[in-house]
Amino acid sequence: MFLQPAEALWSPLRATQGGGIAVLPNGRRFVNEPNLHHDVIQALFASLEPGQAARAFLVVDQPFLHRVALGFVKPFPVPVRPNIRSGYLENGNTVAELARNAGIDPAGLETTVAEWNRDIEHGEHRVFGKGAAFHHRWR
Repeated sequence: MFLQPAEALWSPLRATQGGGIAVLPNGRRFVNEPNLHHDVIQALFASLEPGQAARAFLVVDQPFLHRVALGFVKPFPVPVRPNIRSGYLENGNTVAELARNAGIDPAGLETTVAEWNRDIEHGEHRVFGKGAAFHHRWR
């Protein structure tokens, strides 16, 4: 699994291609990722406690990075390791390891990923409706 700080880049279209999810430092999703940039940012600010910094992460898996560009990260065959070494991406062998490496609550991210994986079996995320519209499923 790989993670990119959303404060460095937000690309809602990229988040729709292959199942990227946007999470807060508590590990929970806060938005339907394919929404327009303006709506995503409004959702981010609406999810914050007073005085809390606006920070979110885009979590993707390796198959995603093999076929989709993500900011400076280019798809296969361009190597991803330089982006990990530079700190542009964080990675982990498990969801909990990824969360710890990125400073995300591990239990929150594990719960979110488990919910996400369960819901995508049905083609639509029940909380935010990701996958309900045709353009949410575009690959």
